[in-house]
Amino acid sequence: MKRDKADAEWSDMVRARDGWTCQRCGKHYPPPTRALHAAHLFSRGRRRTRTEPDAGVAACYGCHRWLDAHPDERKALGVKKIGKKRYNELERMSRTPAKVAATRVHRLAGKVDK
Repeated sequence: MKRDKADAEWSDMVRARDGWTCQRCGKHYPPPTRALHAAHLFSRGRRRTRTEPDAGVAACYGCHRWLDAHPDERKALGVKKIGKKRYNELERMSRTPAKVAATRVHRLAGKVDK
């Protein structure tokens, strides 16, 4: 999937919010740097949470790879970072296709036939 301007802005915001520090190992990286990534807690392909600030954590290359290979640990880090309630909200949001969500909004507003 191609990285766009919104992805780059999201990445910069997540890394700055986390103090340019890997949230798994604690190593600090002086900005600007590409050595510290913004790791998605949910697949980047899930458009509804792709650029949600709470849906990412700063992670060094090694920790990012490790988190991708250990989804239970990635979830635990996410819960620790944003809390179980918010994590669960984002997880539900990530599983709702954008078109379905828009249709639900329009249906609630009376703009779509049932």
